[in-house]
Amino acid sequence: MTKDVLFSRVKTKKKKKSTRKTDSLEVIAKNLPNVIYSGELLQKGKLSMWPRRYAVVQDTKLLVFKSDKESKPLVNICLSGCVCVSNWVGFLTHKK
Repeated sequence: MTKDVLFSRVKTKKKKKSTRKTDSLEVIAKNLPNVIYSGELLQKGKLSMWPRRYAVVQDTKLLVFKSDKESKPLVNICLSGCVCVSNWVGFLTHKK
């Protein structure tokens, strides 16, 4: 069997075009409700690069976006069960 015959039998799948329209009700990152903290974050990337990201802490979630104009988060971390340490600077500098 020749290579031409072998490869002619392989079917390739065509990618379907997305027909989903963007939802007009999506909220951009800087306008999310119940925000406790928001601001820029440096995220360690590949090859020692540190791209800037926009981070939002909501009631029980940490959301990381590519920019403050995005509506889909790159990272969504559940914070339920986490403890907030309010005086961590004093803890680090405390001498015994």
